Amino acid sequence: MTTYWGDGYVMYQGVNAGSQWNISTPLTANIILTVLKSKIAEWPAVGVRAGNYTDDNDVGELSGVAYIGPSTTGGKCTIVENPELPPPAITPVVTMSAPNWDLGELPRGEETVLTLPTTKDQLCFSYTGSTAITNQKYLINATNTNGLSADSRFLLKNLQDSSKTVPYTLTLANSTDSVLLPNTQNRLFTLGAGGQTCFTPTFKVQPDRAVKTGAYSDILTFTVVARP
Repeated sequence: MTTYWGDGYVMYQGVNAGSQWNISTPLTANIILTVLKSKIAEWPAVGVRAGNYTDDNDVGELSGVAYIGPSTTGGKCTIVENPELPPPAITPVVTMSAPNWDLGELPRGEETVLTLPTTKDQLCFSYTGSTAITNQKYLINATNTNGLSADSRFLLKNLQDSSKTVPYTLTLANSTDSVLLPNTQNRLFTLGAGGQTCFTPTFKVQPDRAVKTGAYSDILTFTVVARP
């Protein structure tokens, strides 16, 4: 019905309106809160408690506030007795899962563009702990075991003869970002809301016409750095 701004808190006052407020014992109320993430980006949590609105000193629930943050699930809230001493902000955690990519048999003497669209072939980032993660730009790059060609492409090496190589590049793309690796242009990307962002890989491989047949491989090590 009304909103009152107190010293360090905001009180939302309702009225007894049928099923909205239950005046039986115990007292219950169904409340839905909508909070702009941008308003609490530095400390992504809110404290909520019942209170009595008065003309003088408002009275808050003595047991404390229900502390609701990104990790709050299943209705299990931490109760904080003193709102001035909340728990520390949750340290953001980002993990990455990368599959073993199999490019199959490649024709010699021509460039092959191979996109691997299935879920099992996607490179994915999973993250929890702070909405600030999704407001951040990131630089992704990769180094490889076999080094680079003269024109800065990764190299596949023959497992029986390490002198035989095949150059390739890797593009990671989703609906909003696309990054070519090696990332010589320092292209940035973002992590979407929802706790996970996945990229579909596209390889460009060009075996020389005279390259030796056999099995080739390489190992990529990814580096992700947050940028202001």
